[in-house]
Amino acid sequence: MKKKFLLVALLFVTLFVSAQQMKVTSLKALASDLTAKIHQETDRNNHVCALFKIRTPNMDQAMREKLEFKGDAGTEIVKTTFPTGEVWIYLSPKARYLEIKHPDLGIETYNIKIEIEPAKTYEMILSSAKATTLIEDVITTNYLVIRAAPSEARIYVDGAYWGTGEKSQMLTIGVDHEYRVECDLYHTVTGKVQTNSEKKTELDINLKPAFGFISIDSKPEQGAEILIDGKHAGTTPYISGRLASGQYEVQVLKEMYKPDKRTIRVIDSDTVEYVLDMLPNFAVPQFTTAPDAQIYINGQFKGTGQWSGRLNAGSYVLEARKDAHRTVKKTIILEAGQNGDILIESPEPIYGKININSEPIGAKIFVDNKEYGTTPDVISNILIGVHSVRLEKAKCAAVSAKVTVEEGKMAELILELPTGKEISLTSEPSGAKVYVDDNYLGDTPLTKYLAYGAHTIKMLNGSDTKTENIEVTTDSKKEYFFDLITGKNIRIGSIPDNARLYIDNKHVGETPYSKKTSYGTYNVYAEKGDKSQSMKITVSKEGPDNFNLNSFTRNYKSETFFTLNGAYSTTPNLSFGLTFGRVKHFGWFVSLMSGTDFQSISADIICDKNGFVDGELPFYSGEKAMKRLSLIAGGMMKFNNVLSMKIGLGYGQQACYWQVIDGQWFKNDAFSTSGIDVSVGLQMNIKGFVISIDAVTTNFKIMEAKFGIGWSFFKHK
Repeated sequence: MKKKFLLVALLFVTLFVSAQQMKVTSLKALASDLTAKIHQETDRNNHVCALFKIRTPNMDQAMREKLEFKGDAGTEIVKTTFPTGEVWIYLSPKARYLEIKHPDLGIETYNIKIEIEPAKTYEMILSSAKATTLIEDVITTNYLVIRAAPSEARIYVDGAYWGTGEKSQMLTIGVDHEYRVECDLYHTVTGKVQTNSEKKTELDINLKPAFGFISIDSKPEQGAEILIDGKHAGTTPYISGRLASGQYEVQVLKEMYKPDKRTIRVIDSDTVEYVLDMLPNFAVPQFTTAPDAQIYINGQFKGTGQWSGRLNAGSYVLEARKDAHRTVKKTIILEAGQNGDILIESPEPIYGKININSEPIGAKIFVDNKEYGTTPDVISNILIGVHSVRLEKAKCAAVSAKVTVEEGKMAELILELPTGKEISLTSEPSGAKVYVDDNYLGDTPLTKYLAYGAHTIKMLNGSDTKTENIEVTTDSKKEYFFDLITGKNIRIGSIPDNARLYIDNKHVGETPYSKKTSYGTYNVYAEKGDKSQSMKITVSKEGPDNFNLNSFTRNYKSETFFTLNGAYSTTPNLSFGLTFGRVKHFGWFVSLMSGTDFQSISADIICDKNGFVDGELPFYSGEKAMKRLSLIAGGMMKFNNVLSMKIGLGYGQQACYWQVIDGQWFKNDAFSTSGIDVSVGLQMNIKGFVISIDAVTTNFKIMEAKFGIGWSFFKHK
């Protein structure tokens, strides 16, 4: 029975068909694949084509060969081939559209989203489900193991992509299986293999390199630029990375040398070495001119007096330049290898004249620190340009000036030499009588013009006299101070330091304070922040020299203020007004507020909060009127020089009127009252800017919040 079952199983055949539309799942450029460059095709416009290598997982060779490809008006399909496991199509560069058609799998329209470049290879993956008729039978299979080197090599068996490096799968024995192993910059290996029932089949495939290297050096100098196929590759000495085998255009460029261009063929697994003898394209001349003249070549400064260096062969404009001289120019032609001396004539000087005079005459003349005699005089053979002139004479101050000399012209210069200078004389105390060389000149503070030389200055202040001999020169000081105070040096300190200090109500500085002070009695006052201290001191010959203020108490500044107010009541109602007051530690204020409705209204009928009159609701027009008047006076107390409290009492009234449709006004008793106004509030003074807030009630029936802003004016102490 078992044998019969096996026989039935061997004869059982099932038909399995699956079909699904094709889909392009990826398209990318193969940077190292040079197939499109080496095996070129051109389209009808003679443009070099791009190559699409289309990989088709789940398709056998028969199904692949049924694929048809079609482009749009700008995409020409030039050639289609079917190598094992792939489809290759050559198409126009810049292609944007591709239609793929299969009789069993339908049509795939694909819009190309990347830039397609000429002579470049791309890989496209075209996926589909299996669409084969499979007859299931009892077939023996075994493993095929493929190990590829390098490890990134891609493995394909029967057109299906297995992966990279080392891969294995179960395959039908006794059947030819086509394999392909490929890798960028390596030669592809293809073949056929069968598996057997005895053991797994193993293939070790080592791909041969399809690349080589280029090594380039240059002499007599290195550092030359290397261009390979027009692109910068590096500088000598240069060793390339992997280059696909084939021909390359190599250029070697270096300034001052002739360029070198040649074709180099890269061979598999080989390094092509070149050492280039570069031919010089320069000369090394030496240029000489006047020692202090500047050398310019083609408008560029090179040196002063002499210069030597490399110059490319060619034509050059030479110049020798020097201030106040005529520039010398010459044109030369240099040849490669030309060395030797080249002379540039010296620039020719350009002269003018200066006519110099002075008051008084007889002053020594110095032009650019070189002496030329005495005034008056005409100085010849002076180079054109700006020059410094200085005149010197005994008992006179030296004077200097700038003068501009022009070619063939005479510059005029007349200078006055000062015979003295102004001297400032001050004293403490001021008002002292001043005598200079026994001549009375006035009282201090005094400024007078004194001749250069020695002088005797005498100061008289009552019975106090002070005499000083001075020498007036161009470099001597201009201010002289005479201390005529009969007193002594005192020091006034405080805790804390840096308090503002007043002596006899005059601000004299900050503590600690030191100064010579006349004998006598003084009122001293110091303040810092909102604290201060006053004391009386006596300066005497036998008395103390140090005075200290260590008992500071809070100092309340007297201020007069006013604010502009706005108030909002619970009725609701808005009113506006003004507050005026004055405060030191304690103070007062007066506030007047009024509503904005000034129309004259009389009402004999009273309604309640909801408008009812004797239980009946009249017909109201919707018009309302609010009247407000408040006059409050009160007291203030400062917590400090910033924050104060206010309490006030006065008279206030508020009336609310509702109009009925006949124009008559009813008074709403719930929102109307008159009588005592009571207010409580706070006020802040920030550097003269005043902010206030008050709570106000009229007859304790209506409440309102009052806000104010304004200014204050401080009065010291």
